[in-house]
Amino acid sequence: MFIIHFSGDFDGPVYAAKTPGQQGNIYAGPRKLLQWLEGQLGLSGYPANTDYLRIELYRQALERHLSESHDAKPFYEHSYRADRFAAATALLGWRDELLLAGWDFSAAQDLPPRLGDLSAVEQLFQVKLQDPSLFAQASGFADRFVRVLDALPGRKLPIQEIRFYEPLALQEPVIQRLANILRSDGVPLSEKMPEATAAPGSRLGMLQRRLLNAAGLDGGTLPQAGYIAEDDHSLLLLQ
Repeated sequence: MFIIHFSGDFDGPVYAAKTPGQQGNIYAGPRKLLQWLEGQLGLSGYPANTDYLRIELYRQALERHLSESHDAKPFYEHSYRADRFAAATALLGWRDELLLAGWDFSAAQDLPPRLGDLSAVEQLFQVKLQDPSLFAQASGFADRFVRVLDALPGRKLPIQEIRFYEPLALQEPVIQRLANILRSDGVPLSEKMPEATAAPGSRLGMLQRRLLNAAGLDGGTLPQAGYIAEDDHSLLLLQ
């Protein structure tokens, strides 16, 4: 069983304190967590660094949608004609954010015009995503995470607990969706808030506590105004 320590910053190096029971602890950000979940669910096997292909495929979908729009031109027309690849890159980023937020891109009569255009482009883009020769390379982070969310309910994974190092209410929508699924499957979730670890009377300790208090967290009591700690070499400011 694993304890997963999650933070938006844990995709990079994590310097965790060494403890006797450190084996079985996984420190992960969104991408590392996605890769681990894919491995557990048998969904791994996606190549890395395929953004260039995804942008080109999305550009092709935009091009076709634009050419087939005779009555009303899409909202992105002028930007696309000015710089096709820059427009495709930006719109693909919007598309991925909407997908992670839970939108299924289904067409509806009351959709705002921009969402209506993105919905129509998505139908064309999905044709390319379903091509067996392009499926793995054309699947981005958002597509892969949504497939994990779809496969996850009811699956028993070797997760003892997930500890969030930022408030769960402030996590990105896709992480909140993941947390809700895991909670429904009986996985314990907890929040580990930052705390001051330096000595209370040290300069570093005072700075830590002041920053925590300013962020609305419990940093503890601070010395009275005007108090200046002795230079204990715990804090060094570089100019």
